[in-house]
Amino acid sequence: MDSNPTVFYMATTKLVIKEKKLNRDGRTTIYIQYCHLSKVTLISSGEKIKPEFWDKEKGKLKKSRNHPHLTTIDGIVRKKQAEIDEVARKLKFEDVEPTAEKVRERLLHDPNAAEEKGPTFFELIDEFIYNNRLSRSKGTLKGYRSTRTHLMAFEKKTKTELFFEDMNQDFYNRFCNYLFEEKGMSSNTVGRYIKTLKVFLNYGVEKGIPINPAFHKFKVYKEETDIVYLSEAEIQQLLALDLSQNERLRHVRDVFLFGCYTGLRYSDVCQVKAEHITDRGLVLQTQKTRDRLTIPLIPQARAILDRYTDRYQNALPVISSQRMNDYLKELCQLAGLDTSVSITRHFGSKKVEQTLPKYQLITTHTARRTFITLSLEKGIRPEVLMQITGHKDFKTLMRYVKIVDRVKEDEMMKAWGEKA
Repeated sequence: MDSNPTVFYMATTKLVIKEKKLNRDGRTTIYIQYCHLSKVTLISSGEKIKPEFWDKEKGKLKKSRNHPHLTTIDGIVRKKQAEIDEVARKLKFEDVEPTAEKVRERLLHDPNAAEEKGPTFFELIDEFIYNNRLSRSKGTLKGYRSTRTHLMAFEKKTKTELFFEDMNQDFYNRFCNYLFEEKGMSSNTVGRYIKTLKVFLNYGVEKGIPINPAFHKFKVYKEETDIVYLSEAEIQQLLALDLSQNERLRHVRDVFLFGCYTGLRYSDVCQVKAEHITDRGLVLQTQKTRDRLTIPLIPQARAILDRYTDRYQNALPVISSQRMNDYLKELCQLAGLDTSVSITRHFGSKKVEQTLPKYQLITTHTARRTFITLSLEKGIRPEVLMQITGHKDFKTLMRYVKIVDRVKEDEMMKAWGEKA
């Protein structure tokens, strides 16, 4: 008989969280605390919870009607804890000291052990944004982050944690209503966020994450907006404005008119550098679509560039789009662009009609719309214009064609109507 029998020490487990170690959406991991020979090791359960739903004294989840998935999470965590206890018991039965290292090793290679949990709802979004940080434009990434922010705000407002299985019609209706009613967003803005959400969820499907397939039917709101552009006469009003004593607005005018003369989006105007300027015109890759465009430079556009040669890091004195939009309204008001313009916007089922002075509606994107509209008026064929602007959908350009046709009809009636 062995006079020195092996002595095995008991191992204990309990559930704990790190209250101060929260992820971006305010949740923390639930750990199984494994204690053996006074050595404490934390093993992740793969589940996360907000500290408000955790009973620290009892070491378990609280019962709460504000969290419909607590029972599911509790079941998963308890199952993981039971697996660890069972692994420790088997090790002792096999005359192996159940150290944390041995338990981890057995869990890793045990075919009956639970599979590693996939990412949570917001972890998936974070992973998607991180993986696409180099291949997407700054504007697109900003849209991703904005969508994430609104989803988190919705979760906080409704006190309902978001899970992949909840991506159904009920969630869709509640989220859209939240954006319409709480945030006062238009239908097109809500549509952009829903479109981005579907991008996130499709990414999850590609990774093999089980997501409620109902999300494929989420409607993406998209309604035609009123096109606001400047006429030739209004461009002349801007040019006639004396800004000799106001460098700030003089720069704003030059940058805006450069957009009117080239059709570039403001994000692309901001990236124009000396190396993009050639004898053939402007050659650059667009930020939004990654298209490589060659844009002929008319004399007015070249004259603007010449004014800033070697004076700035970029070819033009650009500023943030927000400040640019604020200064544009100031500039256009000074120039007397105050004719009344009626616009219609939709907020879900609610239709709102407004009549505003034109200067209030002018933004950096007005320059691109002005270029397209005036180019069509001057007789540039749509298919040629698409090569300059980078448009791939002829349907989009047809909206401008209709405006030009209406302008021509109005001009003809003014010229001939009374004499007929």
